[in-house]
Amino acid sequence: MIRQAKDLDIATVLQLGDFGIWTRRETARYLDWLERQATRCGVTVFAIGGNHENYNEVDAFEEHPDPDGFVTLRPHVRWVPRGHRWEWGGRRFGALGGAFSIDWRERVPGLTWWPGQEELGDEDVERLGNAPLDVLVTHDAPAGMEPPSGVPLRPETEERSRFTRVRLLRALQSTHPQLVLHGHWHVRHRKEVDHDGHAYRIEGLADDEAGAGSWGVLDLATLAFKDGTEIGT
Repeated sequence: MIRQAKDLDIATVLQLGDFGIWTRRETARYLDWLERQATRCGVTVFAIGGNHENYNEVDAFEEHPDPDGFVTLRPHVRWVPRGHRWEWGGRRFGALGGAFSIDWRERVPGLTWWPGQEELGDEDVERLGNAPLDVLVTHDAPAGMEPPSGVPLRPETEERSRFTRVRLLRALQSTHPQLVLHGHWHVRHRKEVDHDGHAYRIEGLADDEAGAGSWGVLDLATLAFKDGTEIGT
């Protein structure tokens, strides 16, 4: 993806969660490798939290943000804490990473799953605030949007997932972004949603194995979003 960004003359990659924060040693090797690629290509990678991160590590480094509110993991790799706001190209962005792990039965608490830490909290939504946004960047999708076919949700899992999704809906209704970008469902989809007379465009990206459906380009001037299949590269 970093090389793809270079080929498209794009200097910023924004990753939508399940970034790869794991054990300290594994994460250090991963971040060092990413830094080498990003430096070589002249790209800076920004990432939000997913549900598959080691939140003991995430919580520790989020306690020490930079003056601009991001966390520098490496010079060209930066973390976006939940509830953070910033501007790119005059557009107002906000981030609310995190989600419930629908495969929790296959995971070990504190080792491969961090219940109580991975999901979005009320304090994260409060930190984001109510001021208007242009783009809300999330891992999960807001409540009110049905998962596309192919997303395996049992009734009890869907109920537990709603805690984060309802909070995202509350953030959506208070900040009224034109565009929501998320990646939790691993299936490429696009939907227009109307809440309380406000229209929102929601773009969900697929996982890495989907190739061109797993990434896209956002035009900051128009907020038009095209995925890799539409760009044709």
